Amino acid sequence: MPRKKQPFATFVDLCQHRDSVVVTPDNDYENDASVMVWSPQSSSNWDVMPNSTVSIETLRWCQNFVVPFNLCPWARASLKTPGAVRLYSVKKREEIEEALNKVSTLFYQQITRKVSDPSTAISFLICEDLTWNFADFFDWFCYIEELYWDDQNDLQNKITLAAFHPDWNYEDDETALKFEKKSPYPTITFVWTAVVEAATEATTVKIAKQNEETLLNQRVDDMNALYNSEVYLGDDETPS
Repeated sequence: MPRKKQPFATFVDLCQHRDSVVVTPDNDYENDASVMVWSPQSSSNWDVMPNSTVSIETLRWCQNFVVPFNLCPWARASLKTPGAVRLYSVKKREEIEEALNKVSTLFYQQITRKVSDPSTAISFLICEDLTWNFADFFDWFCYIEELYWDDQNDLQNKITLAAFHPDWNYEDDETALKFEKKSPYPTITFVWTAVVEAATEATTVKIAKQNEETLLNQRVDDMNALYNSEVYLGDDETPS
């Protein structure tokens, strides 16, 4: 009998899990019955995805946009590695800070318990509330970075956060550079800090420069058309 393959991605709905949470490495949500986990049967079949527009469009964004433009040099390996990618979602913006606690702990456990290779592991916390405008979202994220990840946080310096938003913009810059951080939904990603630091500052600067050169050579209208066709589902593709 063939050995069952690990899922390449896991989808977790945190919306019904509302307990008060403190961020510590000891909290364990993997065995919590109120957290619904999606696991596909095959790590190689791209068509096997959760019956959720949010998760499908997020994965399409990674596969059809981020990877082809090489906006993140680790994305391709993450998508090809079974169990490396995890997607978490909440319905409302009011739920995201609590969810961030949970995802932080789960990601920490994913690495320290050697469930995933830290060089490819990435988690996405997705907010389905599209009324959350970019300015408010960005202000919230800056608050999280400056105050939430303080010296009292047990996970400080272990996890690196990055923010993405459908209406991301760089100081009213209307060039295609905004597609570097444009996601289908307000999203926070989690990666292992040691992996980022191992890449060296010179490498991260090189990545940013490469992204700038790649995107500034594109027309905004062309990029919008490509993004809409490759990321968002059409009416006939939306899960019932």
